[in-house]
Amino acid sequence: MKKEFFFQKVFDQELEVEILGDLKSDNSTIVLLHEGLGSASMWKEIPILLYEELGLNILVYSRSGYGKSSSVQLPRPINYMNIEAESYLPELLSKLHLNNVYLLGHSDGASIAAINSSLKNNKYNILGTILIAPHFFVEEISLQAIANIRKIYENEILTLNQISHIKTKLESVLNPEHNVFDIIFQLHPTPAVAGTPKDISIHQISCLENHNRGWYSGTIGWISNKLNAHFIVNIRSGIIKKNQLNIYAGCGITKDSIPNKEYIESEMKFSYILSNIDNE
Repeated sequence: MKKEFFFQKVFDQELEVEILGDLKSDNSTIVLLHEGLGSASMWKEIPILLYEELGLNILVYSRSGYGKSSSVQLPRPINYMNIEAESYLPELLSKLHLNNVYLLGHSDGASIAAINSSLKNNKYNILGTILIAPHFFVEEISLQAIANIRKIYENEILTLNQISHIKTKLESVLNPEHNVFDIIFQLHPTPAVAGTPKDISIHQISCLENHNRGWYSGTIGWISNKLNAHFIVNIRSGIIKKNQLNIYAGCGITKDSIPNKEYIESEMKFSYILSNIDNE
């Protein structure tokens, strides 16, 4: 296990940092944010256990005024958790060139993680946020939001090995005049594959892209002799030809998309195929 300890300058502070793993690898990184009276060392054996169990990189650091990091003038400003979440944490992750992270915070650290996860200008992709005893006001709107999130997680999130998808279940009775082939023709290519409105999007793609998508996507499934069927959209694929592998993945682009985050997402989608290939 590769382990590093160093001090990282972030704005006007020197922060003690401990790394388990290799930040230059393709692995994602779990960032541990300590409690209000803690420091990096207070996590004790937890970073090692997480590393051994999950195989992800682990980043532990002490905020200024804690552990071996730079001292600060007390009392802290009342909005110090916002300052940490909006300034110091993003700058630290930027300095370490992190792209894909999980934020795991306890107490003050959990509140900082929650605030940072809500920001729209982060230059890194937050894959998940784990909050332990965050400082939240218990209000009806908060309880309802928690209930809604749980419902979404249980019913609307499809979790795979390396990525999660939002899913929506639709049910209807098929008009007897139509069959499964009519449905496939109407649905494919889906908005996630070709955009919407379909005809306009497909035309724009052909004008803007200077390469042939090839087998970028399609439908895979089965049809019984009674025309019962089950189909899925395959959006992760590859072609091997003459000892050369071409793999395909993409992202659903909207007017609010951030190009850098979309690029990072496409790399994540490639990782599943690449993880099954011997790069040597």
